[in-house]
Amino acid sequence: MRYLPRKRSERQQNIINAVEDFCGDDGTSLRNKTNAALWLMGRKKGIELNEDEKYIVWYVDLNLCDEVYRKSLLSESL
Repeated sequence: MRYLPRKRSERQQNIINAVEDFCGDDGTSLRNKTNAALWLMGRKKGIELNEDEKYIVWYVDLNLCDEVYRKSLLSESL
């Protein structure tokens, strides 16, 4: 299993927050969240997404296009 970066840029933190916001406490495994976040960061080597992860990537990518949503994610992490 691959790990999320320790020193995160603003963009990487936005992606992680968005995946957490989307998945919440719905029972999504940590592996699914991590794979989706890494895929969105462009770190695709060695990752094959399953259907749940593909849906997470699609939905989060769609939401990250919205500037207001991105700014709200940053204010949550502070």
